[in-house]
Amino acid sequence: MIEALDIHVTGIVQGVGFRPFVYRMAKKYLINGWVLNAADGVNIHAEGESRLLDEFVIELSENAPAAAQVKEIELKEVPLQDFDSFEIRFSDDAAVQETTLVSADLATCDDCAAELFNPNDRRFRYPFINCTNCGPRFTIIDALPYDRASTSMKDFPMCERCAAEYADPLDRRFHAQPDACFECGPHLSLAWRPDCEATPGEDFPTRGAGDVSSDELPDGWRIAWGKTRETSDALIARAVELLCAGQVVAVKGLGGFHLVCDARNAEAIARLREGKRRGGKPFAVMMANAEAARSVCEVTPEEEKALSDPARPIVLLKKRRGVAFAAGLADKLPELGVMLPATPVQLLLLHDFARALEQMGVPEPPMLVMTSGNIHDEPIV
Repeated sequence: MIEALDIHVTGIVQGVGFRPFVYRMAKKYLINGWVLNAADGVNIHAEGESRLLDEFVIELSENAPAAAQVKEIELKEVPLQDFDSFEIRFSDDAAVQETTLVSADLATCDDCAAELFNPNDRRFRYPFINCTNCGPRFTIIDALPYDRASTSMKDFPMCERCAAEYADPLDRRFHAQPDACFECGPHLSLAWRPDCEATPGEDFPTRGAGDVSSDELPDGWRIAWGKTRETSDALIARAVELLCAGQVVAVKGLGGFHLVCDARNAEAIARLREGKRRGGKPFAVMMANAEAARSVCEVTPEEEKALSDPARPIVLLKKRRGVAFAAGLADKLPELGVMLPATPVQLLLLHDFARALEQMGVPEPPMLVMTSGNIHDEPIV
């Protein structure tokens, strides 16, 4: 017997691939109707055989995407409307006055990381690669419900290829709101003050670093944009040069900035402490993966799981005996705070920094201090 249900799902169900998941489950269980984001969750109208409807609802509850958290599912029997397909509809902005829970930003997933370093992929080394399973969420939202038009990505219309992915229910980027590439998405920039010792040489803009303008920043600062893969890579290469030279670089995350330096360089750490006005409080470091962390710290299975969590927390790990750490990093403490990369920019920076160290004959895994971009005890910039 064909029945119809209105289903209302609340919890963390926006920005986590929940609508594409509902779409796939509807196809699996021969359900017709629609799904849309509402201001207080996700609404679904489902029509199908009663047994298949039951299984469909169980899937919503028990097998939701990993980043989703289903809080409650409300079911209401309604009259049939005789839909002959299932679709994702535009979101209902004014359906209710309540506010849904929003997903936190999610660390770059393994699939996107693989594409990031695949020379045959069109997003090879694109610093803002993401998909339905990872990338910015809460940080880019201007208003609910969570659709591209309600995020900072509204200023970046998708190119034809990204739009095709976005519209394909079988694609990993189906309805991924931050979907983008070099052609249509955001780009890296590098800013510097001409009178500082980290100023690039006069040939820097002509080495392919992109458009340079002195109009966009105050007090004589200059900015270079990496609008292609080559120019983007030039900016990352320059940042790596500075890190290898013991300088401090401010690297923007999904939200604020990190102040970054070589964690094995005591002079760089001292420079960072002086600028940040942070006396003895330990610094946390970023390493490529749990295996790299094991080279300097002991890592239990539980700690490895915590390191790999999509939230990318700082995990306190016991220092290995006999490992020498740079002065000023985390002196006289038995533990070191370690985190793994959370964004494509961080993955690229750490990867290229490791390659630079190899060329310099440094065998140890790369380790970068990553600390909040603020003066000690002042708000984050």
